Order: sequence, then C-alpha cells, then structure tokens
Amino acid sequence: MRINVSEFFDRILAGIEDEQDIRTLCNLMTSKLITLAPEETQRHLDALSDHYRAVLSFKPKENAVKQELEKAQEASLGILKITRELEKAFPAAESSGDHLKWKGYMDWVRKTFGQQLRTLEAES
Repeated sequence: MRINVSEFFDRILAGIEDEQDIRTLCNLMTSKLITLAPEETQRHLDALSDHYRAVLSFKPKENAVKQELEKAQEASLGILKITRELEKAFPAAESSGDHLKWKGYMDWVRKTFGQQLRTLEAES
C-alpha cells in the first residue's frame, strides 16, 4: 500500500494541535519527510506555520498547575526544534515569494522566541 505524501501531511497537520504525544510523533514524521520528500515538505511550509503558530501562541491559564505549565513549555520546545530544522533544510523558502506565511511565521518566531532559538542552537 502506497501512501500519498500530501494526504500524510494532512494527518500531520491535524496531529500538531492534538495531545503532546501525537504532536511529538507529527514533529518526528515531519523531520523524516524533510529528507524523504523535501519538495512536498517545502510545499507545506505555510500550512505548517499556521499550526505551529497556534501551538506557540497557547497561553496556560494564570491558575495552571505546574504540570500544565511544563506541558505547554514542552509543546513549544518541540515546535521550535522542528521549526529550526525546517528553516535549516529550506533556507531559501523565506526569500522566495512562494511562502509568505512561512516568512511571517519565521519573523515572528525570531522576534518572540529568539532566546529559546539561540539556546537550541547552542545545544546542538
């Protein structure tokens, strides 16, 4: 049975905003698809950026317990890691006129999460 990569990305996109375990699997699959299907992966950058922004924009309630705060932090860290990986795999995507949402997302991520990105870079 052969899976259509575009349909596979539809499932990945749906899973990004799911539970943490599902999101982690989706990030892992996206990471693998960078190598296995780079053109299709690049084609989905705008859609990925919409879903990534939603996860990164999530703010726990003020009365959230420690576990909820850690869960939100873990979700953000996973999204930032895959964002960095996609940025490195497709450096020209921001300058091409084809991925305006991705460019806007990357500008927002650098502005909002610059320190976390620098920390991730230093760790790798």
